[in-house]
Amino acid sequence: MERLRPARVVSPGAILRCEIEARDWTQRDLAAIIGRPQQAISEIIRGTKQITPETALELSEAFGTSPELWMNLETNYRLRLAEKRKDRKEISRKSKLYSRAPVSELLKRGWIKATDSIEKLEAEVLSFLGLSCLEDRSELAVSFRHSDFKEPEYFAKLAWLRRVQHLAVMQRVEKFDPAKLEGSLPQLMNLSADETNVARVPGLLLKLGVHFVIVPHLSKTYIDGAMIPGMNPTVALTLRHNRLDNFWFTLAHEL
Repeated sequence: MERLRPARVVSPGAILRCEIEARDWTQRDLAAIIGRPQQAISEIIRGTKQITPETALELSEAFGTSPELWMNLETNYRLRLAEKRKDRKEISRKSKLYSRAPVSELLKRGWIKATDSIEKLEAEVLSFLGLSCLEDRSELAVSFRHSDFKEPEYFAKLAWLRRVQHLAVMQRVEKFDPAKLEGSLPQLMNLSADETNVARVPGLLLKLGVHFVIVPHLSKTYIDGAMIPGMNPTVALTLRHNRLDNFWFTLAHEL
């Protein structure tokens, strides 16, 4: 049910002025009664000074009302003024965007540009994710290796994947031959005997026609690695567990 609102909100100052006039008082009279400077009464009437809880108690004693009356008048008036100044739809759009996508991490890592415009921010996020709208949840044709205990969140996983793809397309690789890769697997795995051989892995895979990318995991992805099929497949690792055994195990899994 739609909430009804008055077309014009009345300020507490206007009510206060009416109460003063109804008693044939002056602002000076009221100031003397409640022990406040006349300027304070004048500022409340003009709307430049807010009614505090202390003033609400004093006015309630002076006029025989409840203090809640004056506090509610003040709160409702300020709320309506704030509603006119602030675009709540913009806040709602930002809330939806931040709830769906890992916006803070995308900004922190410099994967999207910072902007004060919700339209531009939303466009940045959608462009990065390769989506037309936030409701799009197409199936990802990717083989992920992730935690057995926590399921990755879709948009966090998608953001990580898109970063992998952005980096992969910048690499130059040889023609991919599945048989050649299979024949090279023993050589690749033998490299694990020496920890310094880790640095040789990217170059060897590129020569075998396989993109190799390392992108640190995003929050709520719980991903160790992934394999993206294609004419030149991509193997990506997160190094989520900073251990050599995990590096080689995940690499072997994806290969």
